[in-house]
Amino acid sequence: MIRKKYTKENFFKHTYCIFDERDFAEIENVKHNYSSHSGSKYIFVTHGVYRISNHWGRVANCRWRLNTLDKKSQQVKLGFALWSSFYPNNEDQNIFFICFDAVNQTYTFKHFFEANPADKHIFRTAAQTAKVLKDIKEVLETKQWAKHLKHDNYEALKKQVLNDLITTNLSFIEIKRQYL
Repeated sequence: MIRKKYTKENFFKHTYCIFDERDFAEIENVKHNYSSHSGSKYIFVTHGVYRISNHWGRVANCRWRLNTLDKKSQQVKLGFALWSSFYPNNEDQNIFFICFDAVNQTYTFKHFFEANPADKHIFRTAAQTAKVLKDIKEVLETKQWAKHLKHDNYEALKKQVLNDLITTNLSFIEIKRQYL
């Protein structure tokens, strides 16, 4: 996969990016350069872009996440990303992988270009990745999924199922079948 260079002219066309949350004081008295139809505002600087918005995640044909500890949605937040933080996003390509965020104790997805070549990853399309993340959430937040499975240790089972969801192409149903 070829790494494309992004600028203010093309960053909004089929890209993936993780913006870092910033304090609004950083852009105090700075006029925005562009306002989108959805109300987001953009400030372009030499090395990147500021985005002021109340919606993150899937944005038009892009996938832009905000790296923040405050996960409340619908609040206006300021994000900043370097131009080098943008990667190509093609919904039909296997360019996403799932990883465990030890700091926040959560699972998230990252882009092919963020992968450490020394690590073994399972790459999936955006839709496949979203499905696996949904299954991971079910395992983390409920016990219902394990109701009919045979096991001696629920925590060990949970850990193994989470590992299988991330490191194999088996579906959640196929993984659970192993424990019937």
